[in-house]
Amino acid sequence: MGSVKFKLDGTLLRTESTVPYSVAGDNNGVYTAWKPTQGNHTLTATPYSLASVEGTVGTSLSISFTATP
Repeated sequence: MGSVKFKLDGTLLRTESTVPYSVAGDNNGVYTAWKPTQGNHTLTATPYSLASVEGTVGTSLSISFTATP
C-alpha cells in the first residue's frame, strides 16, 4: 500500500502517503488529534498501491459513528 484517501461523509478529508496512515496525520509517529463535528458520520478509507493516491485502488473500508460533545 502506497497511500490512503480518507473521506468523511463523502467529502475528502485527507490523503496520506507515509506510514502511519491516519485521519489527521502525525508527527514522527505521534498522532495528531482529530475532533469531528458533533453528529452522525461515516468515515471511509481507500487504499492505493502507489503514493499520492495513484496506482491500483484497493477495497475501501467504512465505519459509521456518532460524535458527541
